[in-house]
Amino acid sequence: MDSVWEGAIKRGEFQRVLELLERGINVDSRNRRGQTALMLAAHAGHRVVVEALIARRASLNITAKYTG
Repeated sequence: MDSVWEGAIKRGEFQRVLELLERGINVDSRNRRGQTALMLAAHAGHRVVVEALIARRASLNITAKYTG
């Protein structure tokens, strides 16, 4: 997962997330722990980002193996 993308998701930067999506970033890319942007946004409580990711067809069926 691109560090700019991950940072924008974690901080809930809605406009930046939209810009990156428009540029074609992979909505289902994973970080080094196997987590997707949707997982990170949901965990951080960024509802509008979660909704934007789902609207862009982020997979709801991916699981991460990281537990710690």
